[in-house]
Amino acid sequence: MKLIIIAILACTSMSVSAECWVVSNLKGQSQFSPEYKIQKDEAVGIYHVTINGETASLSSVGDVYKTGLSYFPVSSNSMVGVSHGDARSLIETWAIMTDGKVIYTKTRSNPSHLNQLSSFIGDVIGKC
Repeated sequence: MKLIIIAILACTSMSVSAECWVVSNLKGQSQFSPEYKIQKDEAVGIYHVTINGETASLSSVGDVYKTGLSYFPVSSNSMVGVSHGDARSLIETWAIMTDGKVIYTKTRSNPSHLNQLSSFIGDVIGKC
């Protein structure tokens, strides 16, 4: 009996700490160098935002968006993705809100390419 209770508690604690959200409808704005004029933008596709204890990941349905970033959880419902080197960086933030919305930001800095600042708000359309 004790073994059954321990197994149930172990499964419950694992499911509480691991979350995967299906995200879509990301709409917002971006600014690109050299003018940095605000323009309407959207992140097309369906994404899976996964936070599991000390790990986090992002994938897109059909592998449409491959970032090459390393993702790290900030909380049970938010994560940061980073990539850097040779005076360039790419930083993303993903936050799942309690009202069923998701906030996604992206900052790219690269002396030889287009610099970018983007912010989007989308919908959590389900669980993975």
